[in-house]
Amino acid sequence: MEVESFFAASSNIPSIPKLAQELIQSINDDDIDTRQFADKIALDQSLSIKLLGMANSVYYGVSRDISSVNDAIVTIGFDAIRNLVMASCMSKTFPNIDGLNIKAFWRSSFRTATVAKQLAKTAKLDGETAFTCGILHNVGELLIHMQLPIQAMEVMQGVKLGEDRIELELEIIGITYAELGAALAEHWQFPELICQAILGQARPMQNEAHSKYAAILYLANYFIQNHSLHKDDLLERFPEGLAEALDLDCQKLFDEMDITDLGNPFEIML
Repeated sequence: MEVESFFAASSNIPSIPKLAQELIQSINDDDIDTRQFADKIALDQSLSIKLLGMANSVYYGVSRDISSVNDAIVTIGFDAIRNLVMASCMSKTFPNIDGLNIKAFWRSSFRTATVAKQLAKTAKLDGETAFTCGILHNVGELLIHMQLPIQAMEVMQGVKLGEDRIELELEIIGITYAELGAALAEHWQFPELICQAILGQARPMQNEAHSKYAAILYLANYFIQNHSLHKDDLLERFPEGLAEALDLDCQKLFDEMDITDLGNPFEIML
């Protein structure tokens, strides 16, 4: 199955809220009017409450109370606020899906986003871009569950038994979650940088463009899946070629990474 065929056969490809669409378009806009966006966000009382709760959480470590959306933008930055709003919008975009714990899905996505942001900073890449990639990295899986629930459950069962998800999806569906996620991000008009990261995340070194953000996503999931291992074991099993692609000192990376207690700081945004 081709991406175009999948989308053509799908009657309920999700749309994102207008505010999220405007935020996407602002990603590469250096002249963005942040106060105007603060006013728009403030019109949504529920979103504003969530946003201020997150901005005042220990995650951002601010030393004073943040009482308005504009105050939050000034204190923790527009990029961070944009990602928090995007996280909330994304979690609202998809309905409850039979056979899938949607809250657990988004908790996992936020966890990946948090680790990706840490890794990006170590690799001297943009942390907020990596965070956005992390939020979106698995949306293709949601599309599969929505459109092909039986096949999706078959893939899930195989993954639980240790089989490779990409190979299973190609065998059972003929298309992967990464391809569908990238196509959906493109449909929503996310920047090409983010679309390429989603597309290449499962096989970052096989991607001709060698997207550094795809490598970041791969490493984020690698750390999360293996966080219980000793650092020596993590180093020994480190995916070959990724350190060179990101120009990273592996030992320095392991010394700086701390994901022993990720928690779910973005739970409030669900």
